[in-house]
Amino acid sequence: MLSAKEKTRLYDYLLNDNYRKIRCYVFSILQDDEEAKDVVQDIFCELWHNIESVDDRNVRSYLFTAAKWKCWNLLKKRKLVSSYKDDERKKAVSDELAGILLNTSWTEYAEDSEIVRLISESMNSMPEKTREAFRMSRFEACSYKEIAEKQGCTVKNIEYRIMSALRILHKNLKDYLIVVLGIAVSSFLYLLK
Repeated sequence: MLSAKEKTRLYDYLLNDNYRKIRCYVFSILQDDEEAKDVVQDIFCELWHNIESVDDRNVRSYLFTAAKWKCWNLLKKRKLVSSYKDDERKKAVSDELAGILLNTSWTEYAEDSEIVRLISESMNSMPEKTREAFRMSRFEACSYKEIAEKQGCTVKNIEYRIMSALRILHKNLKDYLIVVLGIAVSSFLYLLK
């Protein structure tokens, strides 16, 4: 058993010899300096409490292993928090959909909707001719032949452009597909009035 003075001296030596290496290692994993400082501080606090049971020959291995597991646990926690936030966002959009579907004048409500923002961003990310062909097909109810005549190309080109637009929308809105379907049904019912 070490005396308090020996324990302090050994701890100071281990801290001075390993702190910077462990902190750089932790930072390389977490990419956050404040979190890296906190993790390294926790590791060295545990070292202080377990210093008598740590083998001097394996202390660096002990510290790096402890750092690896602390980072692993922190990253799992981050992912869990991020997943929770995503779930909350999806729930908010689902609640929004319920409001849209229950609201008779859904177009007024939808103007501020996140889903409308996502659709708009997706539309803006499309090439100009693709976006225009999709807009004419879906919002102006033009036939592919009419669009082809206006754009000066073949019907096959228009089919390809519409398919491309739908792929972009599907990719960008895959988490909200049911919401988009609900809005589409609502808009169809609204047009039938």
